[in-house]
Amino acid sequence: MALRLRDVVLAKELIRGLGVTLRHLFQKPVTLQYPTERREPHERFRGLVRWDREKCAACVLCEHYCPVKAIDIVTGEGEQGEKVVLHYQIDASHCMLCGFCVEICPVNALSHSPYYELAVYDLEDTIYAQEKMAGEPPITRYR
Repeated sequence: MALRLRDVVLAKELIRGLGVTLRHLFQKPVTLQYPTERREPHERFRGLVRWDREKCAACVLCEHYCPVKAIDIVTGEGEQGEKVVLHYQIDASHCMLCGFCVEICPVNALSHSPYYELAVYDLEDTIYAQEKMAGEPPITRYR
């Protein structure tokens, strides 16, 4: 008797599971074939940090508030005695994309970009100096 009840319950659950499988068989797949198909990031996505040299006031708040010290800024004096940025770089291998630097910037010189393909083969390529931050970061293709 107990064996028969167990078989009935097992058969019922098996049929229910196959029903779920058959229902999903005819739906459009949700998986993207990644290297050939890329997903558009959400508008609030926190990608690699962008720096706008024209807006930057050289206040060094972003370097000070970065919890992992991924930002390195060297400032100096300009021609009229104002503070200017001589060197600016972000180490993406340390950056945890928290957004503290973007939030604290008083002149909105920092923003998050939509770039999420940050994998590289050489660790040196994770350091984004001011020249490298001007355009889109290069996408590392798989070997």
